[in-house]
Amino acid sequence: MQSRLTFLLLCCVGSSFGANSTVYKALQLNSSVYSETRAKLFFQFSRAAYCSETQINSWKCKPCADADPTFRGKTFTNSRQETQAFVGSSTGNIVVAFRGSTNIPNWIDNLNFAKKKEYPKCSGCEVHGGFYDAWTSVQDNVVAAVKSEVKSQPSAKIFVTGHSLGAAMAVLAAAELHYTQGYPIEAVYTYGEPRVGNTAFKNFYNQGTHLSWRVTHWQDPVPHLPLQIMGFTHIVTEVFYTEDSSSYKVCDSSGEDKSCSDQFPLTTNIQDHTSYFNSAIGLDVC
Repeated sequence: MQSRLTFLLLCCVGSSFGANSTVYKALQLNSSVYSETRAKLFFQFSRAAYCSETQINSWKCKPCADADPTFRGKTFTNSRQETQAFVGSSTGNIVVAFRGSTNIPNWIDNLNFAKKKEYPKCSGCEVHGGFYDAWTSVQDNVVAAVKSEVKSQPSAKIFVTGHSLGAAMAVLAAAELHYTQGYPIEAVYTYGEPRVGNTAFKNFYNQGTHLSWRVTHWQDPVPHLPLQIMGFTHIVTEVFYTEDSSSYKVCDSSGEDKSCSDQFPLTTNIQDHTSYFNSAIGLDVC
């Protein structure tokens, strides 16, 4: 499992993997403490998830070049759900990454009409129906690919990441891999993550040994959706960044810290959603 972790982190920094490299050092950090270096590395993998199947499978894209040039992965798509994910590894680490929506403005509008669906893994749990359908559209292939990677590198660390819709899928994937498949997840890094499910799901998800770092950027509207009055609540732990991304705050354990992204009203400006760490994310980055 440790070989998978290297895969994801290397995608974020434009340097080769080596014993003395910045990437190598980042991969050795303690997951129980938020690391901006790690978060930026995984962000590059989330950016790469927006690229084409050909680009990802050959690992030839701009975000790929900004990450680990030795990484190798395989892409899985579902045309009906318009979903895409990839699973891959480099020495010592396994990474699972999910693409966000291909039409972010329309997708955000649709979140205003969220419908909950029973989540079969825990009593009383409900999740957003669209997120769950998106995840299950690639679930079998992703789980099989992770099993194959683990078989090749049994001691490798597993990381899961995604932006926007991909962030929600990352949460559901981590829950499946950890609770159902029994794999120890090193950490989950998401960017612009929406609320995935109800309080019961939040409590179920956060009871495990894995850690989730839910990075939010200033007035990004997506972390406000679906609305709490609709029965949704955030998982922990939010890491809230200022407008220019010059500083951040690790928020409290409620998932709804009023001093973090919740301090702002819901806006219609998606600029803060399509830019993290002062870098654009979306279809145009490839």
